[in-house]
Amino acid sequence: MSRQNTNRHTCLKPSMLSLLLLLLLPLVQAIGIHYTWQANINPSGIANSIETSHQEYNSLNNNKFFENLIKNPKQLANRIGNEFKLYPYYLAKRNVLLGLIKVIQDDKALLVKLNLPRTSLTLLKFGTPKTELQQWTTGVEDVRGSIGIATTIPILGGCLSLEPEGSLQFKSICNYHSSPSYTLYKHDYEYVVRNHDLNIHLETRIVDYKPSMVGVPPVNRWRKVLYLNTQRYFHVYVMRRFHGHLYSVIENDMKRVESEDVETSSKGVGDSVRAQRFEFNRKSK
Repeated sequence: MSRQNTNRHTCLKPSMLSLLLLLLLPLVQAIGIHYTWQANINPSGIANSIETSHQEYNSLNNNKFFENLIKNPKQLANRIGNEFKLYPYYLAKRNVLLGLIKVIQDDKALLVKLNLPRTSLTLLKFGTPKTELQQWTTGVEDVRGSIGIATTIPILGGCLSLEPEGSLQFKSICNYHSSPSYTLYKHDYEYVVRNHDLNIHLETRIVDYKPSMVGVPPVNRWRKVLYLNTQRYFHVYVMRRFHGHLYSVIENDMKRVESEDVETSSKGVGDSVRAQRFEFNRKSK
């Protein structure tokens, strides 16, 4: 497990809150996920950030999940894209922000509100997500392909946003490879197997966001310090949790499809390949 924190303001003395959040970050990391982040705010009060992570999976069998991926890669991309669209609802999960957030949908926006008695404070207002899908694939026996999905959620306002500008941007790129089949001998049995590899790259961004915390431009040093050592670390914490959530969703789908396939094949006859499974592995570096 590794994490690389990179930012442009290492000269600024962090507050106690930012240090506490940094200490908490390792507690919410999933083993094996490679995560990096970078954030900054310019003198005009415009904040930008980027968080990236990647994870590799491989399987040494006729894995149903990978078979479905090769036949219909859009299914995996749309699964991830749907989680992107649901990001505002993710914030409202009790295990993310202790149930302090609730989401209300009106005619034109999703309202992220503070979930406290006798208050209707809207923290952020999000517009309708927009999604774009891209893919390519080559080969018949030795199959290689890539599919990407990008989702943009506009920021329309809220008390945390100075102006209705900026957006949240999410992107996923899934590179997959299925090698030609070959014979494997194990415990005096012969199996015809294929190697399957899947590399998933996730990227999340805040683009051209104007936080209310820094006020109107030009932004002086102290207001910049305030944002960089409070709201910035809070965003990194939430996004780190969200990246881990996305990988958990994918892995749960892998296990579900695998268990369903084993149950189905156990009722059949003569499928020696699926009678003994080789579980998928998540590669850690």
